[in-house]
Amino acid sequence: MIAALTPTNMAYLRLGLRALQFVCCLLAMSFAAAGFYGGGASRSSTFVLLMGYTGMLYTLWYIVAVEVFHIANRLALRIEQGVDSVLAIVLLIAGICLAASDYVDYCGLGWHCANLKAAVAFAFIGMFFFLVSLGLSFFSASEPTQGLTDVQVEEPVPYRQEATPTSGALSPIGDHSGPASKV
Repeated sequence: MIAALTPTNMAYLRLGLRALQFVCCLLAMSFAAAGFYGGGASRSSTFVLLMGYTGMLYTLWYIVAVEVFHIANRLALRIEQGVDSVLAIVLLIAGICLAASDYVDYCGLGWHCANLKAAVAFAFIGMFFFLVSLGLSFFSASEPTQGLTDVQVEEPVPYRQEATPTSGALSPIGDHSGPASKV
């Protein structure tokens, strides 16, 4: 099993994990937003919404800018581990806060209990995928591609300098014989 985790397979595994994190955070955010009629919300559902949004943006940046288009370097190993652990902790707290709120247990006419329960579930599933990604980063700490990768950089354009024209023929200000000079 360990021999099957070549650097190429690890890159695909990381990309798949980030995609699963993106989907879970998007679903947690969507279900938390759809949990109340008319756009109302509680503090706990707003926290799930914000933490899902934060996790979704981070994973979207990682997938698009780092892995697909290579327009940004991967974060340093310790920073990536820190971001993964912080997002796992805040998704855990968000899931606990929403699960412990009365809105999930006592359904009323103002909210959708099934959507709120789904938001709790996807917050916990997203937290699990961030923990797996954190563990994978500890496992692959000796990988040589960790850190800087080949990033697409635009080649610098040579500077072209030309002299400023000094001829009065190019400037209408220097022409004093026309009718506009008498105004």
